[in-house]
Amino acid sequence: MEFYHHINADGSSEGRVKVEFYLIDQNSGNVVATNEFFSNVSSKTLNAKGGVGALNLASRSVAISLVRWLKSLDNLF
Repeated sequence: MEFYHHINADGSSEGRVKVEFYLIDQNSGNVVATNEFFSNVSSKTLNAKGGVGALNLASRSVAISLVRWLKSLDNLF
């Protein structure tokens, strides 16, 4: 998992979130599916408040992508 406020060389900044998920069968312990999600959201300001806002939006995007992915796996169960 990566979760950070990145300051670019051009003076802009962004919130970056990257998470890898493993879906594991609880009976066998085998990995059933994996997926990696990444979101990069520009921040409005370079300060902590701008970074937190961008990280919140990036985290929300990753969460929405995770839910969509899990719903797409309904046929596995």
